Amino acid sequence: MKITDVISRCFKRNKKPSVLKVLSVLLYYNNASFRGISKSISFLCKVSHEAVRQWWLSIKGLFAIEKKERRILAIDETKVKVNGIQCYVWAVIDVETKEILSTLVTFSRSHLDTMTIMKKALKFCTNKPLVLTDGGPWYPWAIKRLGCSWQHKTRGLRNHIERWFGRFKFKIKNFFKNFRGINIHSGIDNIQKFLNSFVDLYHVLIVANWR
Repeated sequence: MKITDVISRCFKRNKKPSVLKVLSVLLYYNNASFRGISKSISFLCKVSHEAVRQWWLSIKGLFAIEKKERRILAIDETKVKVNGIQCYVWAVIDVETKEILSTLVTFSRSHLDTMTIMKKALKFCTNKPLVLTDGGPWYPWAIKRLGCSWQHKTRGLRNHIERWFGRFKFKIKNFFKNFRGINIHSGIDNIQKFLNSFVDLYHVLIVANWR
């Protein structure tokens, strides 16, 4: 899909330049507020913060994840820090569509954490797919408990989740994997919001063939 096709599908009414709309959405995904964006682009074009919000909703709605039958998922987690305190970022991917079905931020790696993120992912499945994992002992029991089969795999189809985490780590490398200045009590929520935005933008880039 060409980028021009994506823009035309997202923004049917083009009273404002499409490039400006895309720029506004990208600024939002980089943690700018709707009001802040409207002020920042005012020298180019006057636009309300509500208009910026509607542009974002147009993008977000177009690439919403569909609930359907899925054959194979892969799950993984990586370490990050909040003001020096270690926590974990989890993700589940559909290895065929490359969609990220769920993410999670925790202070532990356990059967309960595995069940939590897998329950979120299974909301987008009409069946019980095969789940590929690494050797983490927190995976097998929880996945079987949810009625799915699992398979320990280090390469092959599981490379898709590894590549996604590669993108994520590249994005946060400026933080040195350490989110400083975040209150530890709200740190989990803040990183989860960052993850949600990162995943939404990732889906836009995949569908638009921007990878």
